[in-house]
Amino acid sequence: MGFPNPLKLIAKIGSLIPGPIGAVVNTFLNKETDVALTPEQRATLDMKIKEQVMATMDEAQQADADWREFMLAYEGAAEDQHLAIKILRGSVRPIITYAVVIELFVLLNGWATITTEGIPSPFWTIAQMVLGFWFGGRMLEGVIQSVKQGRKT
Repeated sequence: MGFPNPLKLIAKIGSLIPGPIGAVVNTFLNKETDVALTPEQRATLDMKIKEQVMATMDEAQQADADWREFMLAYEGAAEDQHLAIKILRGSVRPIITYAVVIELFVLLNGWATITTEGIPSPFWTIAQMVLGFWFGGRMLEGVIQSVKQGRKT
């Protein structure tokens, strides 16, 4: 028994996606791209896609707010914690960040006894996560806000 055709499998998954995004995905997967849309249809489709993207971003922000509310109820507010707990909680990310950045600096300057080829791949994943956390999160927040306000970045 052979493997299923990946395009047919993707098309089946795409058919499960509701709304205008699913229609666009299905159109491209089913190779119906030669269908010409009138300007009114194109404008309607563009508006529906923009509405879907905005709704998805709103859902993501609501999920984030719900998570923060849950953590506040579970752990309590920071001002209610003992000073030692505040210091411990506040030091985890900076310590991991400093350790990874220092290790990257040592490795990339050739000061280590190991070459960069000898570094396990999980280290590079951790380094990407640390850098992505510090720089990617702010960029993503800026993009979301500018899209919500209708500006181009």
